[in-house]
Amino acid sequence: VYGQSRPWVIDSSAFNHISGDVSLFTSMSSQKLPNLITITNGSKVAFKGVGQISLSPSLNLKFDFL
Repeated sequence: VYGQSRPWVIDSSAFNHISGDVSLFTSMSSQKLPNLITITNGSKVAFKGVGQISLSPSLNLKFDFL
């Protein structure tokens, strides 16, 4: 799937998706406490916010992390 300028790989078994590009988010809630998520290789990474990214009018990804 192609987003604004970069391709996205959509994992149908993933509950959440991650982007480092704040300009892709159509809505965002900042996180006040340090929050960690575990990525596929087992590493833990901090995220700054949770929001929604719209890849197309009919494809919205909710609960995305920045």
